[in-house]
Amino acid sequence: MGFHETRFPTDISFGSRGGPGLNTKLIELKSGQESRIGRMSSAKRRFNAVYGIRNIDDLATVYEFYICRDGILNGFRWKDWLDYTTASNHRDAPTNADVIIGVGDGATTTFQLKKIYSNGGNTRTRVITKPIDGETVDEVDYNVLVALDAVNQTSGFTVNTTDGIITFTPAPGNGVVITAGCAFDVPARFGKSVDFNLSIQIDGFNAALIPDVPIVELIDEIAVDEEPYHGGGTDHGAVASDVSITTLQGRVQRFAPVSGNVSVTLPDYASIPPGGPIFFIINEGTSNVKVLDHLTNLIITLTASSSASLLLTIDATSTKEWVAV
Repeated sequence: MGFHETRFPTDISFGSRGGPGLNTKLIELKSGQESRIGRMSSAKRRFNAVYGIRNIDDLATVYEFYICRDGILNGFRWKDWLDYTTASNHRDAPTNADVIIGVGDGATTTFQLKKIYSNGGNTRTRVITKPIDGETVDEVDYNVLVALDAVNQTSGFTVNTTDGIITFTPAPGNGVVITAGCAFDVPARFGKSVDFNLSIQIDGFNAALIPDVPIVELIDEIAVDEEPYHGGGTDHGAVASDVSITTLQGRVQRFAPVSGNVSVTLPDYASIPPGGPIFFIINEGTSNVKVLDHLTNLIITLTASSSASLLLTIDATSTKEWVAV
């Protein structure tokens, strides 16, 4: 799973249909009373590109784009023609005063680009992760515009167009209001229904039909491994150098260090569900085994002929931590 920083052809997305959805659960009683449960904290956009395909050449372009994205495996940039700038009407050229993205404290250097929607006294914030900076799209030149206390900035900051983070050098001073504006794309992927088959019907030499090209917005994309198999294990035998292990090597990890202190580094826990035991680490050697997390923090030192179980905990702030018992 990955993301390709390439844009779906805008001449085809221009004719697409779609928009935001919130997947609200509606429970209606016989009396007519109802309960509505918001299942999503922010809107997720869905589109269908089939309406923008006007001829067989457009279809061939989508076909090649699909193949090069490996179907739904890799994301891409999508232009939502109704909402692609931070301007109040969602389409006008952005300005450096569109959105307040933060207030300086003299130390913080990074700030996230965002967009604010406001109506009827309610506001919603949208994180912008795919801004357009220093690029011409549909014959329009776009740059991320930034101001400090309403003074336009042309230097002293950089824009990461892959995550929408602005980094200042030096940090904005205490109390300085930071505003910004930009054009942006929607991070998206193909819909699941075309993963197995991008169904195309050829009607003639210059005519073809495709029933559906769904596009789905990506929100807070996180790489997650397949459910790890916690049976089995790996006997690393006599080791004299540091080792990194993965969940695919099984639950039981046996080591027999022959010299010095050998370090065993655990995998990044971002893709591992909390619980456990995740690993049983066994030291059957004559030297110590130092067990480290992926950030090289020491979890436990196993002396000769000792063992430990490694569990993965998670607290109220969603922070994970290895625990040895």
